[in-house]
Amino acid sequence: MGQHIILKGVIFFTAILFLCNTISAQEEKRDLLRNTEIEQRVEQISENSDNADLDYSNLLEDLRYYQRNPINLNNAKFEDLQALNLLSDVQIMSLLRHIEKTGKLISIYELQAVDNFTLDDIFKILPFVFVSDNFNTPVLSLKNILKNGSGYVVTRIAFTAENQKGFLPVSDSLLTANPNAQYLGSKYASFSRFRYTYGNYLSLGITGDKDPGEQFLKGSQKYGYDFYTAHFFIRNYKFVKAFALGDYQAQFGQGLTYWMGLGYGKTSDPLMVKRSARGITPSNSINENLFLRGTAGTIQYKNLFFTAFYSENKVDATTNMSDTLDNTIESISSLQLSGLHRTPREISGRNVLTQYTRGGNIQYKSRSLSLGVTAVQTSFDTELKRRLVIYNQYDFSGQKLLNYGADYNWIWRNINVYGEVSGSDNGGMAQVHGAIVALDPKLFLSLHYRNFGLKYQNLSSNAVGENTVNSNEKGFLSGFVFKPYRYLSFAGYFDRYVFPYIRYMVNAPSFGNDFLFQINYTPSKKTDMYARVRKRFKSRNNAASLEAIQEPIPYVQTNYRFNISYKVNSALRLRSRIDATSYEFAGKQSNGFMLYQDVNYNPSMGKFSCNFRYGIFNADDYYSRLYAFENDVPYSYYIPSFYYKGTRAYLTLNYSFTRHFEMWFRIAQTWYSNIAVISEGSLNQIDANHRTDVKIQARYKF
Repeated sequence: MGQHIILKGVIFFTAILFLCNTISAQEEKRDLLRNTEIEQRVEQISENSDNADLDYSNLLEDLRYYQRNPINLNNAKFEDLQALNLLSDVQIMSLLRHIEKTGKLISIYELQAVDNFTLDDIFKILPFVFVSDNFNTPVLSLKNILKNGSGYVVTRIAFTAENQKGFLPVSDSLLTANPNAQYLGSKYASFSRFRYTYGNYLSLGITGDKDPGEQFLKGSQKYGYDFYTAHFFIRNYKFVKAFALGDYQAQFGQGLTYWMGLGYGKTSDPLMVKRSARGITPSNSINENLFLRGTAGTIQYKNLFFTAFYSENKVDATTNMSDTLDNTIESISSLQLSGLHRTPREISGRNVLTQYTRGGNIQYKSRSLSLGVTAVQTSFDTELKRRLVIYNQYDFSGQKLLNYGADYNWIWRNINVYGEVSGSDNGGMAQVHGAIVALDPKLFLSLHYRNFGLKYQNLSSNAVGENTVNSNEKGFLSGFVFKPYRYLSFAGYFDRYVFPYIRYMVNAPSFGNDFLFQINYTPSKKTDMYARVRKRFKSRNNAASLEAIQEPIPYVQTNYRFNISYKVNSALRLRSRIDATSYEFAGKQSNGFMLYQDVNYNPSMGKFSCNFRYGIFNADDYYSRLYAFENDVPYSYYIPSFYYKGTRAYLTLNYSFTRHFEMWFRIAQTWYSNIAVISEGSLNQIDANHRTDVKIQARYKF
């Protein structure tokens, strides 16, 4: 059966490639959104994370925001272009110097004359920028906000068609013996959002979200959704650079002292290893942990920027013990980050801990130099007492934690030097330093050094590194981007790191290497392809060892990918991908393979659009799993991992009834040929070899 599936997939794949070479080309039109590089970055974040359920909406929603509100290059500031996360600081500086020297841009394609820009860079930013000689700044008044603002209301429902164990009836005797044997809510997930914006100056929004199994308008959720997030945000109003009320995110420096939210790390573009902090921004994510709740503001006086923020947020936690008479919690053993509240056990930890965050940042900014200092205190209303084991001896326990740091960013000619030094009040220190050098308009080098001390403690840092927390790590990454021709580019990096102390599942000091090399080939405006190899060398404990203390041994993981995208005409795009991986550990090897075909139909003037994918996969186990970014409905992003053997297919349909109202329907199915039960042993267990997920979404724009 498996051989027949693979044969069908190969035939289908070959037919699509033949179709690409035989269909006649129609007139080329500008893409609405160039997703390829962004998808690669987000995919690699998920590949480096053990949490497949992270919400990446803020990372991608920013680009959709600038797609709707593009930046006028003739009136853009340095931080405006930085916010795109598509250009290096050296490129941004080259553009601003070019405009100062030669005058305002007449056409977007004049960017070809800017130092350190290639056609690929121009096409990359095209959907998010424009050129105009109209420099009038909109007036932020109630009349203009109501007259020229825009907004939308969106609602979505999603469910799994097959019966899952947690939603099936359970006998009263079993439920009495184990109250957590069943989900309390329905199998339906729901999502609603209202958002109103006025250009890049004002944003107002509220979002509600319910996961499958959570209650709605009953039980523990008498007020509807399990999670609500809301914000009111103003940007660039006189001397007020930013003001946030409600839920927001705060990011400074290189993410070492404070960074609330996700960020790109090591990706196929090694220049993006440098963080581009955005300060205070509104939060649109439905992640129930990566946000602040309170108020924040940034004011400007000449070249100085002063930021202050305060947050008081209820968070989930696991209690150590409580007084059974008055239910008083004495201490907390760990923070819970899943955001799921489906069973009595999960609900018991909901919002039991209050987290207070107080912080500030002072920054000096000129065209070529930025200097900043940051201080943040995090405290809890109940003491955090971790269950001590040998690998977490240096993790934070207590009720208050103070972090402080200084960061810098300096651009001199074609060299960008940056870094941050940070400390915690227990005496721990950490630092990051790096440089991006444009040796030639076609050749960039990236150097990145990090040293996260063993004693350094931080609950909200997100600097680039191999560990999920910024401690107990030293490393040096060197990378390059080489674009010898308009249609050809090379990129890669080599990262060498050491862990001086033991870690979870690694009972000894260890080291590792991470190597990536990628070739991009774009022979025409219609065809784009890339090939990549990535190899990682690390260590983990040998669970099969009979010794009392498991000794860590090295493992090697190698990933290969070939991806080709072909634009048949202005409406139809085809994409094919082959992924392969191997995992070697303790003398054994597991392998994974995936092949899929995308058909994307999106006419610029039509009412109907659709995305279709059919893929096959065959991975021996979890360690040889593969990831694939999927085109989902707006405001929802899915990057599943695949292992075992089977097929994956999905179809997303979109229809615009009017220019104000549109709907989406998405159905996706994973079918396995070598297992009969999915998610065995959990409440998500499906007694079948297939899983079918359905989403229905409607949006009204005004």
